[in-house]
Amino acid sequence: MTTTHDTPPDEITQLDDSSWRMWAVHHTEMDAFAHIGDRRYTCAYINRQDRADVQPVRVTIDPDGVYWGYLENDDTAAPSMIWAERGAFKIQFPGDPDEYAAKNDARVVRLRIDAFTA
Repeated sequence: MTTTHDTPPDEITQLDDSSWRMWAVHHTEMDAFAHIGDRRYTCAYINRQDRADVQPVRVTIDPDGVYWGYLENDDTAAPSMIWAERGAFKIQFPGDPDEYAAKNDARVVRLRIDAFTA
């Protein structure tokens, strides 16, 4: 991951210690963001049922956030495996996500996702 001044426009950009510019599809019927990551990843997961365009979003660590993510304890890491439902998030791991993160120098974080404004 790169910082704001040298980031290609479609990549993940770290904005500060707890937020990133990423890409997502907004599902209006669920009022939720999905397929969150760099623009190439997000575009790869769009299907014809999605009626929204890929858009930039701000992903922020927030203990009250409704999204769940996995974050490696590395200064260059960005949240990954982001889901709005805890159950969907949990099935990505071979057991308890918190235990898996603890064994792999990472952590489970709560996230807030907002449409990106500069």
